[in-house]
Amino acid sequence: MTPEPTTGSGTRVLPLILDGGNRRLLVEWIDGHPSVEPVELADGIGETTFDVCILDKAALQKYHDTLRTKKKTTAPVLLPYLLLLPESESDVVETDAGQLADNVVTETVDELVTMPIEQAELHWRLTALLRLRDQSLTLHSNNRDLERQVDLFETAQDIANVGAWEYDTDTEEWWCSDEFRRIHGVSADTPLSQTESFQYYHPEDRPTIESAFEAAVEDGEPYDLDLRLTDAENNHRWVRTIGEPQSVDGETSSVRGIVQDITERVDRQQ
Repeated sequence: MTPEPTTGSGTRVLPLILDGGNRRLLVEWIDGHPSVEPVELADGIGETTFDVCILDKAALQKYHDTLRTKKKTTAPVLLPYLLLLPESESDVVETDAGQLADNVVTETVDELVTMPIEQAELHWRLTALLRLRDQSLTLHSNNRDLERQVDLFETAQDIANVGAWEYDTDTEEWWCSDEFRRIHGVSADTPLSQTESFQYYHPEDRPTIESAFEAAVEDGEPYDLDLRLTDAENNHRWVRTIGEPQSVDGETSSVRGIVQDITERVDRQQ
């Protein structure tokens, strides 16, 4: 489940402070900031919803494993933890399993603040952490949208019997989609280059596609051809092959195209 953004009713802060005096001070600070909403610990940290956790040494010692698990379950979205420590104790933190060195603490804690600290600095530290969290939420949402678009693109290719490809003229790297491979009868683990894909065309049509592709790369000329193809399993097809040059500063940077299986359409017309 995707975590909700921190904007809206307020930033949900879990004050996981076991020292009574420090907890009261923190709650007073939270009460003085309308944009901050205190969250009570539910049945466990895993069941508690919050945007940021402010904790002390005792809480880190007690809840270290569950805090790390909570952080891992929300990844790649950042769930920030801010650790408050007296300056004299900022070097080492102890748990039941022994002592946690600084590098282990930083795997769990995103910000370590030594006390005493001015309220203005605490607010600034929290704001910076929450900004990072919001950025991670946005990135996560964008990635999900991209994955959805890719899924829709692949579904559309399957329905329309259309395979896509792209050739980078600078690096000479070539990419093709799964549907492109299916049309050519080539498995996903079989090496396939652009020039190798030309070998599947009918011998009489092969010079046509090779010349068209060369003109697209060298002169930026698009092409749209209906040609004969025999796939790797010796199935005979008609395909529509399209190449569209892409230019940057007047120079062809890549060629993108599709190959569509039009065998049924050609058979109906004959």
